[in-house]
Amino acid sequence: MTQHQQQAGGTDEPPMDVEPAHVMKREKHHQREHHERLAQEAAEGRK
Repeated sequence: MTQHQQQAGGTDEPPMDVEPAHVMKREKHHQREHHERLAQEAAEGRK
């Protein structure tokens, strides 16, 4: 790895287009879990 590549890419920071996709995926998964929990609680409340 040359000095130029290290400055451009770096090893600490991921490329800008990699991080947001990962974060968005995690957010969607979290929201879905929350929604499923609410639906389950509502179903149990109706019994």
